[in-house]
Amino acid sequence: MLIISDTSVISNLALIDRLDVLPKLFKSVVMPEAVFRELGNL
Repeated sequence: MLIISDTSVISNLALIDRLDVLPKLFKSVVMPEAVFRELGNL
């Protein structure tokens, strides 16, 4: 299953310290460079 997300989902999971759920729910997690850069600017 392929899931595509914008920055808000990832930043909100980080805010509640629950990024750990991503690899538990999905076999592979890939973050586009643009999302990575946007998260770095928050």
